[in-house]
Amino acid sequence: MATNTDSTLIKRVRLEAQLAELALEDAQSELNRKKSQLTVQQFERSLDELATYLQHEREQELQDRIAEVNRKAAQLAQIKALAAQHTTVPVSGADMAAFVADLGRTLDVAWDKEGREIDQAESRRLYDAAFRRAYDRQHPGGYDHCQCDGHRSLRREPR
Repeated sequence: MATNTDSTLIKRVRLEAQLAELALEDAQSELNRKKSQLTVQQFERSLDELATYLQHEREQELQDRIAEVNRKAAQLAQIKALAAQHTTVPVSGADMAAFVADLGRTLDVAWDKEGREIDQAESRRLYDAAFRRAYDRQHPGGYDHCQCDGHRSLRREPR
């Protein structure tokens, strides 16, 4: 027969078990909260790294575009200088032939220069990964399919 003391002891053990269970649930909740905080911090770090990477890529693309604009401006200046040299209109067939030959030589020199620059860049992209990414963005299709003047010159395609 159970006595009053045994009954109290049993109630006490049950209450202690319930308290231990609640403490375990609290500990589990605290652990889950800390995991969530850690995950949020990892995501924040990843976002910061991604933002830094994207900023670097944007700056690189801007620099590439500025270089391209400067290169085109230099070409335009060369063409204007060439036009200034040939202000007289050839009147005879011989004058016209000489004019066209001189213009062809000038353009060939410019195309050869562009071809050499592209050839050097194609070589550099083989060992410089950062350069390759920027170069491939500017020259889609690479050597075989890019339609820029330098690649067309390197492939010896007509203008």
